[in-house]
Amino acid sequence: MVAALASTGSVLAGDSVEDRFVDVGGHRLRARMVGSGQPAIVLDAGMGESLETWGDLAARLAGTSTVVAYDRAGLGESDLGPEPRDALAVARDLQRLLQGLGLAPPYVLVGHSLGGLHLRAFADLFPEEVAALVFIDATTEGMHQSLKTEEGRADVMRQLLDESEGVKAEARGMPSSLAQVEAMQAPPDVPAVVITATAPVSIPEEYREEAEAAGMTEERLRALQQRKFQLHAHLAAQLPQGEHVLAEESHHFVYRDQPDLVVDEIVRLVEQIRTPN
Repeated sequence: MVAALASTGSVLAGDSVEDRFVDVGGHRLRARMVGSGQPAIVLDAGMGESLETWGDLAARLAGTSTVVAYDRAGLGESDLGPEPRDALAVARDLQRLLQGLGLAPPYVLVGHSLGGLHLRAFADLFPEEVAALVFIDATTEGMHQSLKTEEGRADVMRQLLDESEGVKAEARGMPSSLAQVEAMQAPPDVPAVVITATAPVSIPEEYREEAEAAGMTEERLRALQQRKFQLHAHLAAQLPQGEHVLAEESHHFVYRDQPDLVVDEIVRLVEQIRTPN
């Protein structure tokens, strides 16, 4: 569930940019900003990822508007916040962070993987503060059904024994996050894009024996990918202005595999907001 992903570049171009630490209610979050203009583009990473995971995506978007990347509580250089670390808690932290940075709403929210649940929670709590939504191979409430059982939750935690306390806290909060999003009302009527990675999946030969011992076959991988496609299509249909975009050359980290596609979709929505019909 957590990918060990090295950065291929700075989140922000130039050495003059400094991290900022904002108190969001007893714990501080680290953030970086680049660019200028409104609406601000806010990047929310996948499970366990720090802001460095975005590579140079923020720098590429800086010519379009203000861009913010940040570490959620317990990740990167941010303080470990109180539990539960679920979607609603993360959304409240994010709103306080953006206020502390002096950024006026509404925002273009971009979420990868687990970050998709955080976008949904933010949009539910603060609908007037959302200008657009971009979901990048996002987690939805229909995924990870095994987390509804004690056995499934225990299995996930066993896989995370060597991870940081922040990662473990996010994993413990995930069942609650899924339930929270499932109970939410319809998303706000704003421009929205759901990007789905659809590159063919396979198990590398060196991991095949280990994967099969864990019950993971290529047939099951393909079934999971098809299920993800269906759930993403459903999410796009739920969004009043939702569009479903396929990243046919990408695996899960679409912003690494097809950065041009991600940049183009975000810029398109920003321009759409600035010049409405």
